[in-house]
Amino acid sequence: MGFFDPKWLKALPEFFRPDNSVVGQLENLRSRLGIPDTTFVEFVCDSPVGIKKLFEYQILRWAQTHKGLDEGAYWSMAYASVLVSMNEISPMSSFQQELTKISKQYFDVLKIM
Repeated sequence: MGFFDPKWLKALPEFFRPDNSVVGQLENLRSRLGIPDTTFVEFVCDSPVGIKKLFEYQILRWAQTHKGLDEGAYWSMAYASVLVSMNEISPMSSFQQELTKISKQYFDVLKIM
């Protein structure tokens, strides 16, 4: 894609962007349904594919900064990272708050490593 990319596509971080082969179809759907660009960005990010891309990106980042850990550790760190981010965006249940507290403790241990 390039100069004529839809606004919603330009608003997405690089790792969230869908394959070029489906951008046209997604833009047709968005415009046909009259969904604003900003709302469509949220739909893309919250979709199962978007969430998978977020986890893959987080795992890659953690693997680059914490070499030598097993894959399960990278998944745990990615999950904890997403939980912490979600806590900053929206209020959580007490269960989610407890998970976030544990996640932050996990991060503190990793910083020492």
